[in-house]
Amino acid sequence: MKIEDNSKISEGELAAIPKLAKTLTNTPLSELIEAGVFLLPAEATQLRNSSKDQYILKHDSRGYWTSNIMGFF
Repeated sequence: MKIEDNSKISEGELAAIPKLAKTLTNTPLSELIEAGVFLLPAEATQLRNSSKDQYILKHDSRGYWTSNIMGFF
């Protein structure tokens, strides 16, 4: 599955990865790092500090959306 940053993803596309989608959806990056879901390299310290409240995958009334942080991964 190819996921790009700042794009809309259909619910059907996420059906292929239900556990991962559930974990990532509406969970701040800081919580994912604390839970050990993502391990960022030491070089990403600045990213970690400036983007800790961003989401990898966000769901709202319009659908599922990736953020610009997805481009880093």
